[in-house]
Amino acid sequence: MTFLQKAKLTASNLALSYANDTKGNFATIFAIGLFVIVGGLAASIDIGNAFSEKQRLQDTADQISLYAAKTLETDRGALNAFAQDYVNFNYPNTKGDIVIENIQRNGDTVSVEATTKVGTAFGQFVGFETIDVRVNSASTFRSKGLDVSLVLDTTGSMSGAKIDTLREAATDLISTLEDASADIRVSVVPFAQYVNIGTENLNERWLDTSNVNGNWAGCVGSRSGNRADTPDHNGANFPAISGTVCNTPITPLTDDLDTVKQDISALVAQGWTYMPSGLIWGWRTLDGAAPFRQARENGNLQRERIMVMMTDGANTRASSGTLHESTQTQAADRDTRKLCRGIKGDGIQLYTIAYEISSNSTRNLLRGCASDKENYFDARDAGDLRTAFAEIAASLSSLRLTN
Repeated sequence: MTFLQKAKLTASNLALSYANDTKGNFATIFAIGLFVIVGGLAASIDIGNAFSEKQRLQDTADQISLYAAKTLETDRGALNAFAQDYVNFNYPNTKGDIVIENIQRNGDTVSVEATTKVGTAFGQFVGFETIDVRVNSASTFRSKGLDVSLVLDTTGSMSGAKIDTLREAATDLISTLEDASADIRVSVVPFAQYVNIGTENLNERWLDTSNVNGNWAGCVGSRSGNRADTPDHNGANFPAISGTVCNTPITPLTDDLDTVKQDISALVAQGWTYMPSGLIWGWRTLDGAAPFRQARENGNLQRERIMVMMTDGANTRASSGTLHESTQTQAADRDTRKLCRGIKGDGIQLYTIAYEISSNSTRNLLRGCASDKENYFDARDAGDLRTAFAEIAASLSSLRLTN
């Protein structure tokens, strides 16, 4: 019999005894009514206290299951210790009144059963000194795959200590992600006014080599019209450009992170800045269509697509047909904004880093390109650049988990 049922029964019995007494009918009715009112108020107070305590206990169980699931811990003893530590830290004066009856992991889900006892102010008069409260909670966290494209400015202004810092910061990011997840793929897209897609692609059907004279170093320009702003091949070949300089070749999306680190360590700095060149090819490494199809592999697995774009200066070149030899930098800025909208519209989370940039307009350009304000970093020196990459790495380590 519950506390409330027993209280009602006691009130009914007392009422019946009063009713059997024929003397003082008015006083009897008054006493019965007063007892029922007081009894009801007393019961409601105790029940209200129990309800409040149940809500607190539910919140506690929810937090324990959530954080335990996120740790990916599987050992039951470790889960119990974690749960008890959480209770002891957040409720230091409970004196054992919160009990974790059960905590266990089943696949990606952690379930928690917790109990407590709530003392009564009035229930003890009908034989209930405490009310038992029990709650259950379950949380699920799954590890998601991450596809990350590092679009890195390797123009001449990055030479010397700046390119050294970039190599270190980008390598540290890879190491952090490597420690946090076994399911990560990374592409590296060094850019100046052109990008280098690798001379091994010379005979690919998606490459237009009609304007190549002599040796081709791997440089590619822009397709005409709206094709310059779309990642997929879709029958429109990418123009190979000869007679110019482009830097280290693109590293297509790969889970071989040792290769990624080696390619980052080989970055060199030369050339002018055309941000759209890096953005569009970073997008192509994440797109899954020709020329880079690696993103299609493991297509049934849920994956997050990320682009990290770092530059140390304003656009100094713009497109002029297939070439990037114009100095109409306002046009290059418009191309940058358009590409950023397209990338974000394709579901890619975009981080941007302004490295030692003094131009407010360029910082605003990069801030507007980022997916949100937390994804933009204004790195005023080498230390800031390392911090930016470290914070992005921490953010991506959390992003790989979903509840």
